[in-house]
This record gives sequence, C-alpha cells and structure tokens, in this order.
Amino acid sequence: MKIEKYKARGEVRYRFRAYVGLDTSGKPIRIQQSGFETKKEAQLAYAEAVTSVSPTRNKNITVQQLYNIWIESYKIGVKESTLRNTEQIFRDHILPEFAQFKVTDLTPIQLQRFANRIVSEAIDGKRTFTYLKKMLNFAWKQGVIDQNPADRVDIPKASKRPHKTEKLNVYTKDELHTFLSLAQERLSPMWYAFFRLLAYTGMRRGEALALKWPDLDEDAGTLSITKTVTRGSDGIYVSDTPKTDRSTRTILLDPETLTTLTALPHDCDLIFHNTKMELITLSQPIRQAHKVVDGTDLKYISPHGFRHTHCSLLFSAGVSIPEVQDRLGHSDVKTTIDIYNHVYEADKTKALNRFIDFMDA
Repeated sequence: MKIEKYKARGEVRYRFRAYVGLDTSGKPIRIQQSGFETKKEAQLAYAEAVTSVSPTRNKNITVQQLYNIWIESYKIGVKESTLRNTEQIFRDHILPEFAQFKVTDLTPIQLQRFANRIVSEAIDGKRTFTYLKKMLNFAWKQGVIDQNPADRVDIPKASKRPHKTEKLNVYTKDELHTFLSLAQERLSPMWYAFFRLLAYTGMRRGEALALKWPDLDEDAGTLSITKTVTRGSDGIYVSDTPKTDRSTRTILLDPETLTTLTALPHDCDLIFHNTKMELITLSQPIRQAHKVVDGTDLKYISPHGFRHTHCSLLFSAGVSIPEVQDRLGHSDVKTTIDIYNHVYEADKTKALNRFIDFMDA
C-alpha cells in the first residue's frame, strides 16, 4: 500500500493505491481511493476496503499473500517501533518457514514442530508464535480457514539458562560513581547531566531524550514523563504513546540531579538536543558512553543498563518492589522481579546479617 499526499483546489488531501492479492480466479486485485483529509482517514479507509474486497476468501491464498494483507491492517493501530519489530519477527522466523504454503494446508502438527524448534533455538518462541496465531486468526475471520490450527498447539516452556553475573549490564555503586566522575571530565555538561539523570531516575533513554523544559517542575523537584523518542520508517520522532500504561509518570529528583539539570542552558525547548537544536538520535548516547569508558578499566554498559543499575541499587538500598515498579513505570510487577531481581551477590550476605541481627536483638 502507498499513501500519497496531494493538493486538490489548494487543499491538502490523501489517497491510497494498493495491491491486495488475488481473486478466486487468480487475477490481481488493486484498489484506490482519494479525497481523504488526513493520512489516518486514508489508512482506515484502506483497512475497510481490504475487508470488503478481501482476496483472502480465495482458498488458494498463500501465507505470504495473507501476511501482505494482514500487516496493512495491523500497522494502523500500533506504534512504528512495534510495527518494525513485528515485521522483523515475520521476516526472520515465520515467513522463511511458511511463506509459500497455502494457508489451508497448514496443520496443527506442522505448527507444533515449528513452535518446538523456535523455542529450542532460544528464540522468543511464545512471542513469535503469538504473532503467527494472530495472523491465522485473521484468516479465520475472513473465511479462509474453518478453524485456526494454531489454537491446537502447545508452546513448550523455554528452559531457563543460568545467569552469568559477570555479563550483567549493570554497574555496582562504586562503578557508577567512577563512571559519573569520568563523564564529568570527558563529556559536555549536557551529556553528564543526561547520564546522571538515567542513573538516578531509571528513565528510559527515549524518555530522557524527549524531555522539554516545561516537563521539569523546579519548585517541586519533579519531572513529568509523558512521551518518548522512538524510531520509525522516516527516522526518529517524539511519540506521546507510552510504552506501557504506567510509563506516563512523575519522578521525584534528588537535589544534585535537579541542580545539574537546571544549570544547563535554556536555549532550546528540548532539555537534551544536538547542535542544531533538534532531537538527538537514539544511537548518540551509546557513542557518548563509550567516550567515557574507552581507555579505562571500567566496563561499558548500554544506556538501558543505567535503568538496570538504578533498579538494582534501589533494591540494594531496601526500597520495596511496588515502589521500584512505580518509579520505573513497569505495568507488571513481574517485569520488575524477572528483569531486575539479580541484586548483587554481596546483598545476600547483607540480608543474612540483617536476619541474624534481628534474631539476636
């Protein structure tokens, strides 16, 4: 599908043209409509048109043809970053396996073997299979198949692999102090403030890059997180759609982090910006982090590693799981526990000592 912008009588309008597959005789079906005031209206009209003339009623349709139709409807209701991840899952795992098969020829046994293999190969099997199942459910609703063969598949549980502490993408308290000290020496004040903010709030990289000065309440010492920088097909942009329902939140800042932020020049609406006063790309924090640690004995961690670090240090400081969940904006407490419950080995000894002190008191 291609959506184009054009002018009609001096006003901007949108139109779409698309090939949606084959009819029952094998001839291509193409649709086009115009006159829409917004791109969103054109997208919705396309989805409706696909349903009304859907070639999916052709029992000879292949998985590839089905995917081409389904993805056009799917993309309307999701963020571009989610769409890109979905397209990659199909491109890397699902289509290489099933693209040329007729949808009606897929069997539960065939899909079960696929599920077993992707899980054994350490792929996120459950997530991958969920997308395949969702697409086949679309085929069922369109009358291509009488029932979804994926409904009869059991996803095997992936075996948990032992976590290797030496490869954790986190800093200890001492390592974090070392990093920030080096950052203050090697980076500009803006980039030092950026990494201190990540480390002392657990914010996501994209959330920090999207911050504007009105988001900072100096009197209350808080930051409002309502948006994020994300990557789409046309480059980076600010999305006001949060990653989860709890991603929109207000974070209390410590006094030093607040002072570090307010000391930055207020020469742009964005708190963090490039030399053109525009959004910073998502890869730039990676390069800046390398500038800090290169040539030193300190290991590199990714920008997201500072979120891991903040969470782990909160646990080490004795902060409760619900409080950590709220501060980091996790929608599910299981995420907080599963991803971050690898607090340092030293804390095991601390926990035992606290218990002994309590019992001996």
